[in-house]
Amino acid sequence: MKLVKSIKISDMKSYVGGPIHATSVVSRPQNKSYNSKWDVSPHEYPWSYYPPYFYGIGYMIGADVVCDASVTMSFTQHLRIDDAYLGIVLARLSKKLNQLKGFRVYTDTNFEASGAVIIQKSSAGLLFA
Repeated sequence: MKLVKSIKISDMKSYVGGPIHATSVVSRPQNKSYNSKWDVSPHEYPWSYYPPYFYGIGYMIGADVVCDASVTMSFTQHLRIDDAYLGIVLARLSKKLNQLKGFRVYTDTNFEASGAVIIQKSSAGLLFA
């Protein structure tokens, strides 16, 4: 895959890349009953913003980062919003998130669907050799 080949071998184990969601405001419940599945109480996460994180569509994380993240998760309060939680863990590790051009979050009418994978025709060349 061109996407994997575009990453230097020396950087592979420490690489962190995917479609990045910029820092976002934490959604808070408006009353005692949660209005949205994205609502998070201040007890769950006291800060107003999440650090940058990857959209759940997919991402690449090197083996060294996976090992470091697994240890860091043992000391990080779990958050049910898993995309944001991984971003919090990676921020605690001071990892720079890299934008991968081959991943798309939104599609237009020009795409090919195959099972659970959606690839824009204009992006297919970035993913496959």
